[in-house]
Amino acid sequence: MAGRGFGTWLREGVWEIPLRRYLAIVLGVVVTAGLVVAVRTLAHDDRSCAAGVVRPEGGDECVGVSATGYDWGRAPLRPVVRAIDRENRSIKGPYVTVALLEPFTATDADNLGDVLHELQGAYLAQYQANGTVPAIRLVLANPGATGAHWEHTVEQLEGMTGGKDRLRAVAGVGLSTANNKRAVAALTARGIAVIGTSITADNLANGQNGKDPFPGLAR
Repeated sequence: MAGRGFGTWLREGVWEIPLRRYLAIVLGVVVTAGLVVAVRTLAHDDRSCAAGVVRPEGGDECVGVSATGYDWGRAPLRPVVRAIDRENRSIKGPYVTVALLEPFTATDADNLGDVLHELQGAYLAQYQANGTVPAIRLVLANPGATGAHWEHTVEQLEGMTGGKDRLRAVAGVGLSTANNKRAVAALTARGIAVIGTSITADNLANGQNGKDPFPGLAR
């Protein structure tokens, strides 16, 4: 073999098999590393919580509008949310949509208890009303525990006024906070009726001094 050249060695397969093995190993490492990076990137970019519900950039709170049985990660709400979902899925004929706007991701026990009571009342009202036509489809709108993401949720609700959703009103609203006031102002400015079930603030009302700053708001 001393008189043979390098080319002869390759032709006879002396180096060909090891070279192929090395290349296969290197290629496998590169592909695996690429898959790991891709999976991590997708996991980082996927900020969805449920249909219609997302985590805004820079936050871990799920906000938006849910038309499914999503309970916002709050166990006390789960039975009522599931009951609403069953009622929605039972609708066969004409319907309109009403959104319940509440801080469904509230962490304070008292606040979450108030949300639960609002949710229970909304479900009972829906259940009683659905003996008539059109039926009521109830969806849950969450602007965040403090209402900080009201703009995102209001824009989503505005997009539901047409098409198959046929959103006609927003109920609830919750506490008379500055963010909720902004949300009501934005909704009524878009021609969406708002029924405030627990609004008490004097500056979140119509008819004072002959002015209606929130056209379409009923308390």
